[in-house]
Amino acid sequence: MVALRFPALCLAALLALITSAAADPALFAVSDEDTTVYVFGTVHMLRSDEDWQGATISDALAASDAVYFEADVYTIDPSVMQSVVVRHGFFQNGEDLSAYLSGDEWQALAIYAAQIGLPIDALLPMQPWFAAITLATVAAMAEGLDPDSGVESLLHEDIAKTDIERRYFETVEQQIRFLSDLPMDIQIQLLNETVTESDTSMDTMDALVAAWREGDLDRLDELANGSMREAFPDLYDAVILRRNRNWADELTVLMETPGTYFVAVGSAHLPGDKGLINLLRGEGYAVARQ
Repeated sequence: MVALRFPALCLAALLALITSAAADPALFAVSDEDTTVYVFGTVHMLRSDEDWQGATISDALAASDAVYFEADVYTIDPSVMQSVVVRHGFFQNGEDLSAYLSGDEWQALAIYAAQIGLPIDALLPMQPWFAAITLATVAAMAEGLDPDSGVESLLHEDIAKTDIERRYFETVEQQIRFLSDLPMDIQIQLLNETVTESDTSMDTMDALVAAWREGDLDRLDELANGSMREAFPDLYDAVILRRNRNWADELTVLMETPGTYFVAVGSAHLPGDKGLINLLRGEGYAVARQ
């Protein structure tokens, strides 16, 4: 079965290309009189030689009582992950993916799958959203990217050596259902655009991750969220807006608990008027770039 660890990362592979130069991604401190919450935007897949964790990030992490991640992707029992993916990512009634695509769409999919070394038969039982994620993930890995070198994976490794508590905003199943619950026509559109835009996707990823590395939130918002807002408003609402609001509400409650905390979530959630940083500013907290 293809890429069972990756779908819960919710389009992470689409944010995945990075070079080996030193990174300086944005870190924010949200604070009141007795609580500090560090908010850090992540990239889920990186090259193994990427150097992104400078002293500012390391010090903030070391000072924290707990670290919040999107979901328990790296600690969930693999058999539970597989069960969730099969239930929500694969057809359950004997259908297959080809029944939902036109002849031209299926042919384009088969050509692209062959180009990245993915047998088309592996995609047949998948629902369109999962086929799109699988294609993006396999293509990213073909470029030398590794989920085990991603920010969350390395943070989990660092925290495992300490007494810092790991906490999660969501379950893996909740994350997956943000995509699997999308209407079928939206899933098909997502799959088709994953295929038709494959020739330019790597250039887009280069630009996006360059913005992440430089901490350029305006550019990051344009690249990560701009086209999604226009082409996939339902997807943008499901995977970005609703989650931003939920997380901001949870962090507002956390701000009532004295201490220091670290939040590591996908970089696309930080920028914009309805991004996590602006939502927390709107609650009246002091927010400072570190």
